[in-house]
Amino acid sequence: MTLPCVASGNPVPEVHWYKSDLVRTQIQKSSKYNLQPDGSLTLYNVEKKDSGLYVCEVSNTAGIEKAETSLIIRAPLVAVVRITTDHQEVELGSSVTLSCEISGYPVHRLEWRHNMRPLSSNGGIRHSGERAIRLRSLTKEDEGVYQCFVSNDVDSGQGSQVLVLKSVKPKFLETFREEIVYPSSDISLKCVAQGQPLPKITWTLNKQVIPESRRVRQGDFVTEKDTVHSYVNITQAELGDGGDFTCIAENDGGKVASVAPVKIYGPPTALPPRDRTIIAGATEHFKCPVAGYPLVTFSWKKGKDVLPSSSRHTLKDTGEFVLHAAHKSVDEGSYICTAWGPNGDSADGVVNLRVA
Repeated sequence: MTLPCVASGNPVPEVHWYKSDLVRTQIQKSSKYNLQPDGSLTLYNVEKKDSGLYVCEVSNTAGIEKAETSLIIRAPLVAVVRITTDHQEVELGSSVTLSCEISGYPVHRLEWRHNMRPLSSNGGIRHSGERAIRLRSLTKEDEGVYQCFVSNDVDSGQGSQVLVLKSVKPKFLETFREEIVYPSSDISLKCVAQGQPLPKITWTLNKQVIPESRRVRQGDFVTEKDTVHSYVNITQAELGDGGDFTCIAENDGGKVASVAPVKIYGPPTALPPRDRTIIAGATEHFKCPVAGYPLVTFSWKKGKDVLPSSSRHTLKDTGEFVLHAAHKSVDEGSYICTAWGPNGDSADGVVNLRVA
């Protein structure tokens, strides 16, 4: 590229070139610049940093004259959006930096958009005019396409990146332990879970939904850092309130469960018959549907057959019956569990099984 500077005078004037940025610097002949015999200035391998104000100064004994040329080097605008995070995967609740890497010149305007809408600044986002923005405490609403638009008076460019957020599987911060109580006691069970998105907590007793009543109350509340506190309160506990309580916390990232028994002193007492449905080929565990504590001996029957009657059956010391690889034709029906107390008294509980 050549910048012209034509001068005449008597005596013949001298020509000097200067580049005025923050500081005015005289240009010397080099691999970048060449001063031509006619006074013009040639620039080689022109690049963005060569933009600026060039001053041609001519002088002789009669005086000095100047001519200024503003040089703007333009290059096609290209933008690339990159995502930087502290983790391999971007998780809900975490933070992420989006950077707009730009080549080309000049850049007069830069705008960020999210799903084609201008990205506004708020507590979780830095100003959208910056080449890098920080997104904090990510939620599902932050997912989508992020675009960086750059432009000048004659050219424009854009880059985009898709942000996909991974759910964080729940984890328990607090769970409950085994309790052994007397009838008419009050029982309070609590579990605390955390996850992204906020986990939903449900409770079961012996794998059955716990029905609410005047004596049995369930509830939960949310505190800081997406933590759910859930509880089951039982007043004036009865024998039928005993069994294995399970707290289940679940969200899109997965499910966790915590189990512990509540044992209530009393003689063996049959619980209402339980209906169970399992998938053919599955293995299932059946708890003896008899309340009371302590229970010292258990037996299971199906019809007249005393169990275990097959290699697919397992009877545990706790009274739990395990059925392996269920078959519809032979395993469907009613199962009776008999439980004995230390004084020889007993009760029978029934499980009705359907194999789908």
